Amino acid sequence: MRKFYCGKLIQSPENDTKADFKWSFFDGILMVTGDGSMPDYNTDTEPPYAFLADSINEVVIGERITRIGNNAFHLCKKLNRVIFQNTVTSIGNNAFFDHNNTISIVTI
Repeated sequence: MRKFYCGKLIQSPENDTKADFKWSFFDGILMVTGDGSMPDYNTDTEPPYAFLADSINEVVIGERITRIGNNAFHLCKKLNRVIFQNTVTSIGNNAFFDHNNTISIVTI
């Protein structure tokens, strides 16, 4: 049986944005939606989808997101494709860090 997961991205106290971000996961694809800059993460504050990291093959970033946060997908070792709109103008430090495979980046 395939499972569907979803939730909200929690803003860290040092993140100055108050935007509302949501994520959903199904069949290896993680989708992130919201407005503005995604939250930053570190070893103390992992993304809420971290428990799915070994199952994430593809990430789709919503069209109103302008920045991918620090360490946003660094735990996703099987990630091989990232799709985002040309509205993304910045990618945070180590957003895709520590990957053993090549990641295909697709902008629409």
